[in-house]
Amino acid sequence: MALVRLGEHIVLGAILAVGGLAVGGSARAAAPLLLEVGAPVPVGRGGNWVRTHPHEDGGWWFFQAAGGGYHGVVMSADLAFNERALVELTGRTDLQDHVIVPCPGGGFLHAASYSRPSPNDSAVIWRLDAALGVVDTAVVEEGEGDRAHNDLVTVCREGRSPLGLTRMAGGTSAEAFWIDGGLAAEGPVAVPAQTFMGSSLIAEGEGYLMAFVEGPGDTAVNLQALDADLAAAGPKRRVELGGGVAFWPQGMHRLSADRLLLIHLEAEDQGHGPGDVWLRVIDDQDNVIESAPLFVSEPRACSQPWLSRQGDRLLASYSCDLQPYVQEITLNLDGVEVVDDDGGGEGAADEAEEEGGKGAGCAHVPAPAAAWGLGALLALGLRRRRR
Repeated sequence: MALVRLGEHIVLGAILAVGGLAVGGSARAAAPLLLEVGAPVPVGRGGNWVRTHPHEDGGWWFFQAAGGGYHGVVMSADLAFNERALVELTGRTDLQDHVIVPCPGGGFLHAASYSRPSPNDSAVIWRLDAALGVVDTAVVEEGEGDRAHNDLVTVCREGRSPLGLTRMAGGTSAEAFWIDGGLAAEGPVAVPAQTFMGSSLIAEGEGYLMAFVEGPGDTAVNLQALDADLAAAGPKRRVELGGGVAFWPQGMHRLSADRLLLIHLEAEDQGHGPGDVWLRVIDDQDNVIESAPLFVSEPRACSQPWLSRQGDRLLASYSCDLQPYVQEITLNLDGVEVVDDDGGGEGAADEAEEEGGKGAGCAHVPAPAAAWGLGALLALGLRRRRR
């Protein structure tokens, strides 16, 4: 594994196969998927809840929370934008947690939590057009202390879209409202998972796939397939990550039938920050077959990791001590049958797979120093107990 330290960062350049094993993963015959990992790029202004989505011009939509509101702008393919061009989307200064996802017909669905009067007891939702203008907005519910409205998740679909929350009364359990085209909320309905806090939800055909961690101290991420009505579509599956305590698996992307990408935080002995940012490749047997350390956070506190993809460019985003970061990963898609995205909009630029090429502006670390990198990784132990 070719690694180089950039300041406080450990950056992966390439996966080195050793005796049929991908470092940080299980046996794999195919070539490594994670080809190059760029350096973390600080962007935006002080804030968090950084989210990115593909833009039709080959750049990215960039979103972040700051000052109790939520802001968006188009970021170029070389990961740059003018901070003064950030547009505030809500006209509010009391918002806390956010989720924003693209819709099949264009535009975005955006939801956020706020407090009236108890912490995180309320949620509001917006539908935005393709220019980030507000088409409609509605309160999902307000002053409902039995539910935690932080760490919301959603998938924008034609017809009705699920909005996942966490019920706190009588122990934690996942619940969801159905949001119709006019933003009216119906529900809640029970979801077969312990929590939506720190979780992710993506479309899988007509149904969904959820990733979540059951509680502090867990070293695994749980995957739960859901049908179109959010009922269980199979047993809960545990994915052992092979490292420390896992938490906040908030970015998940289905690349192919046998490749799932997941970004999460990891610490030695706790279930919340500070934690290191990790990218995992999971196969169809729920094995981690490749791993990449993206940001060694200590002593910083990183949060809210996310993934987006355009062709062979994967973009990770997160914030550390309220500094937003984006980080580009180049994928090796040779022989990969990429799944067409449904409702999440993340495959908007898959034509880039045929054209090839990489996004500009990232400090990519090539593979030639692989032997040195493997030794450095073993010696450094990533500053912690690792593989």
